[in-house]
This record gives sequence, structure tokens and C-alpha cells, in this order.
Amino acid sequence: MARDDPHFRLRFPDDLRSKVEAAAKENHRSMTAEIIARLEMTFKPGVSKAIDREALMVEQIELARREMFELRQRLHDVDELISKSNGLLKKT
Repeated sequence: MARDDPHFRLRFPDDLRSKVEAAAKENHRSMTAEIIARLEMTFKPGVSKAIDREALMVEQIELARREMFELRQRLHDVDELISKSNGLLKKT
């Protein structure tokens, strides 16, 4: 990257900055070079579609987890009702 390339100011969270900084150090690059390399990778053919598919899958998995949690809660409630009704039937 040439020194006369246009500059671009960017604000991003400290935790993300720390991750970029660590990745840059691991890859023996400046933070600017690390950000550019990662950004360029997302424009390679098929990569953005793969990222979109992965994001959709993560979203679907999260939705399925929430639905499973709700089903477990409902099953627990049904079990409690059955236990209570069995107790009432034994008393009569």
C-alpha cells in the first residue's frame, strides 16, 4: 500500500481493535494491512455468499435452540400438571 493512497478514518469497538491488533501481530502485518487483507478476502468470488450462508445457518440454529428451550419448558409444565392431577386422583 502506497503512502499516497487515500486515508479513511474508521471508528470501531476496542475489543475488535484488540482482535485486529493480535491478528496483525500473528500475521506479521500492520493493522492497516491486516484490515485490508481481511476486507479483500470478503470480495473473492463465493466468499460473501459463504459468509451469508453461514450467518443464516447461525441464525437458524439460534432460533432452533430457543424453540427447543420453550418446548422443554412446556414439557416441564405438562409433567407438573400430570403429577398434580395424579396426586388429586389418588386422594379421591
